[in-house]
Amino acid sequence: MRNAGTRTDAARIHANAAWNLAGLAAPLLVAVAAVPRLVSALGPDAFGLLTLAWSCIGYFSLLDLGLGRALAQVTAADLAGGGGSRIPARFWTSLYLMALGGTLGAAVMLPIAGWIANHVFHLPPALQADGRQSLYLIAASIPVLSVSAGLRGFLEAHQRFAAVSAIRIGMGLLTFGAPLALLPYSRRVTTFVAALVLTRALGLAVHFALSMSTMPALWHSRSLDLAKAGILLRLGGWMTVSNVVSPLMTYLDRFLIGAILSVAAVAYYVTPFEMATKLLLIPSALTGVLFPAFSGALAGDRASAGALYRRSLALVVFILLPLSLAVAAFGRLGLNLWLGPVFTNNTGHILPILSLGVFVNGLAGVPFALIQAAARPDLTAKLHLAEVPVYLAACWYLTQRFGIDGAALAWAIRALVDAVALLLLARRWNLNVAPGLAVPAFSGAR
Repeated sequence: MRNAGTRTDAARIHANAAWNLAGLAAPLLVAVAAVPRLVSALGPDAFGLLTLAWSCIGYFSLLDLGLGRALAQVTAADLAGGGGSRIPARFWTSLYLMALGGTLGAAVMLPIAGWIANHVFHLPPALQADGRQSLYLIAASIPVLSVSAGLRGFLEAHQRFAAVSAIRIGMGLLTFGAPLALLPYSRRVTTFVAALVLTRALGLAVHFALSMSTMPALWHSRSLDLAKAGILLRLGGWMTVSNVVSPLMTYLDRFLIGAILSVAAVAYYVTPFEMATKLLLIPSALTGVLFPAFSGALAGDRASAGALYRRSLALVVFILLPLSLAVAAFGRLGLNLWLGPVFTNNTGHILPILSLGVFVNGLAGVPFALIQAAARPDLTAKLHLAEVPVYLAACWYLTQRFGIDGAALAWAIRALVDAVALLLLARRWNLNVAPGLAVPAFSGAR
């Protein structure tokens, strides 16, 4: 019976990972068609501003105080440990806290959005108004983005990966398809950003409705669990550090390039970066499923968590290593066929550097998921805080000295250091749980 159960769990993880991959990869079909047309119609400067807007929307969706991931962790643990009656109160507590956090984030961002557009980005005079208005729109949407991320974590804890992936596909298609559809009517980046913000509001409504249908008891029990609010905030607070700092280090290079070089250089850097890092869809699809799986296993069957961890590491190496080598060897040719020789000559040479970073970054996702599922996000948070000043200095220096080549090298080195550190943490630390949460300790892989 144990073997049968193990096979059932493995089949479910594989199926959920496939749904995750579909949700992450399907929008690329639209991107392949949309990006060349957008580059041609808008030019490097306006397209560079649009890529910065995409980056901001992706980044601000993580400003949920870490409560989305914390809610996913405690919900999966409660479901595995028979504590389902506690879920509604924790759900509403987390939801109200996420809405409050998003509102505070918007209140902080709105007053400085204009200053960032005018003084941080090297925007041509013709784009400065678009830059300010776009950042105002994105700042105002922060509560929508943060609550949506939290609801997605709740649904993933309930294994609703097919439905979550369907929503993600729709949002991804609109991310690239909306600007393309609006091109005949407007060339203003503000128009495109307004459309993107509206689609995120629609996504929030769909996530909320799906959460209610997944657990109808949420309608009937809307009390708050204030006793657990502190624990959720502590757990979520440490997760917020990683949620904010880790993507910041991913997006930081393009902002430094915009400040040090030009907004056109951002387009030359971001395009191959996005091309190479799309390989991370594969490990991301797996680790997105592993996080609730680890959380449930640590609450019910700790031995299975260790076996799942080792199998997952091996699977990521088996799949991602040859793909990364292929991008390093043939990515320039693909970029040339996609965007032409002029664009490729300015950017294609950094693909081998980025491919190395992609491989180690994908591998790091497995120990990262395990450590956070064990309710020890403080370990990942402290690691990322230690990395920030070193990476910032290295990226600034290397970008000034070597241009976008230096930015790519700094990102790859940071990804390598991060992966090694996370693997050591998962192996050597005794992962004790946060107080008050019914999740047993896990000693890591051996």
